[in-house]
Amino acid sequence: NQLKLYTKNKERMRSFTKESLGIFKVFSYAKSLNEFIWTIDLIFLRLYLWFLIYKDINIKKKGLKSIWLRPASTK
Repeated sequence: NQLKLYTKNKERMRSFTKESLGIFKVFSYAKSLNEFIWTIDLIFLRLYLWFLIYKDINIKKKGLKSIWLRPASTK
């Protein structure tokens, strides 16, 4: 894990496993059909995001320095 090289705290903040275990919990927040549909959409977007992260780190072998770019300041 590349994050261990840059941080002292070895506990992972986010992981696919942690998020996937809470997938059914998010449905309890939906109060209407519209919110339920948005929740399903957000789950698919999160899956797509994790796929992109996996592709960049494991397939393309990109390092953290090339993935996390410093934003240019407007000041």
